[in-house]
Amino acid sequence: MKMAKPVLRRNLWPNPRGLAAVGLGGLNVQGSQAGATADQVVFADHDIPDLTLPGGSEIKTGFRVVTVGVNQGIRLPSASVVNGAAYTLSAYVYVVSGAVDAQIVLVGNGPDVVAGSGWQRVAYTSTITANTADFTVRSPNGAAEFYVTLALVEQANSAGDPFDGDGYVTDDGTFVSNPTHSRVAWEGTENASP
Repeated sequence: MKMAKPVLRRNLWPNPRGLAAVGLGGLNVQGSQAGATADQVVFADHDIPDLTLPGGSEIKTGFRVVTVGVNQGIRLPSASVVNGAAYTLSAYVYVVSGAVDAQIVLVGNGPDVVAGSGWQRVAYTSTITANTADFTVRSPNGAAEFYVTLALVEQANSAGDPFDGDGYVTDDGTFVSNPTHSRVAWEGTENASP
């Protein structure tokens, strides 16, 4: 019996669940010079419900982003990509005020998620025609407050199940912790590298 080869996936977003004390872990704040901010948070500390996945697992951490202008948000800058390949950015967002979308900078963006929608997954896929790209979860229209978790940037034609170096989401929507790194691993510093 021939064993199927494992599928190798790589999440370029370095801190998908806002864990560890590494600051933003390779991410930055688009619009920080104008006053936009992003901080690692535990959702319950901000009266935000945990993200409950379809399999019942709860994600309790992420980033709180506050914007004061158009096109501000949390960004993965200058990620190395394969020129001519399709990439997808997706993330779960909880919008307190304003609207949020997923954007590949200078390429395009997905549909908006607005306040009052609860936890929603934003996503955008496009073919990149460069060797680097910026990926942003942002406010396209102005001032906003939102929370982001389980961010995923990968070479793919659609949004796959999220993962990071400590765990992954199964097809049935259950988050499986993998602290021994037998199925997933960090390439470098934990919560600060792909």
